[in-house]
Amino acid sequence: MREFQPEARSGDPVRDICHHAAEHDFDQIFLAGQKRSRAGKALFESVTQDVRLSEDRPVLVCGDGPDDPPEA
Repeated sequence: MREFQPEARSGDPVRDICHHAAEHDFDQIFLAGQKRSRAGKALFESVTQDVRLSEDRPVLVCGDGPDDPPEA
């Protein structure tokens, strides 16, 4: 089992996460999601969503639950 080391970086988070995962040949990426409304998603970028769309390797997202309540 690998040990985990937190890192602080500045710049483009999506590019940095994807580059770091490729550089270390990670099997999977783990990210924390953030609960947002549809309006919040439209106004603010989602690093988690952009990483999910940019990566071929599995991305596991943990968070507060679904972003939106189920539609009736």
